[in-house]
Amino acid sequence: MGMPIPGANNPQAGEFVNKFYYGGVDYKPTKDLTLQYYYGNLQDFYKQNFLGLKYDWQIGPGTLRTDLRHFDNRSDGANGHDPDFYTFGYYGDGVTKGKVDSRLSSAQFTYLLNGHTFAAGLQQVSGDSDAVWLNQGAGSTAYFMTESMIGKFQRAGETTWQVRYGYDFARVGPGYVRKRLENPYPHRRQRRVGTQPDGELCHSARTAQRPEHCPAPRLTAHRSIHATGQR
Repeated sequence: MGMPIPGANNPQAGEFVNKFYYGGVDYKPTKDLTLQYYYGNLQDFYKQNFLGLKYDWQIGPGTLRTDLRHFDNRSDGANGHDPDFYTFGYYGDGVTKGKVDSRLSSAQFTYLLNGHTFAAGLQQVSGDSDAVWLNQGAGSTAYFMTESMIGKFQRAGETTWQVRYGYDFARVGPGYVRKRLENPYPHRRQRRVGTQPDGELCHSARTAQRPEHCPAPRLTAHRSIHATGQR
């Protein structure tokens, strides 16, 4: 099986390709600053440019870490004209599948102190389509700040803010070297409305109208706990 994107990854009726071109660079002009650029092209689906910045600033006894990310996603090949290669989104007049057209921007600020991490971040998706990534079904992950077990928060027009707390159990002692506990609290605000087949959530909308069977846009809050590694 090849590689698809959301909207075209049905195991029986989906479209899959075997060509993905990828390259980029991490550049560190100083020990505390990292600048990133990456390019990806999934043939007949999308072209993606990524810009990132990470900066650590010593403040008091801890470190303030800035993490900025921007993805620019554009249509490629068959995705621009063949419905079998379309992705999810909201294109007006109730149309919820079409070509890739999205920008995802996010910023997160984290304070690290003696094994504790306190973070707050904001993510915004603009354009007609959802933000895209290589998706072969359940379990696929993306380099989004909002990536979590409960979702990716990458719908068209979606704005998400989150606060996080984490603790690195390596501070406890030798038996806990690889353990980490993290509590993310993402809040999602949907601003464009649409529907997806097969039980998918309604999108938020840039128009005042929405299908009757779609719930109104709302704020939602989630809490989850992750513990990774082994004692």
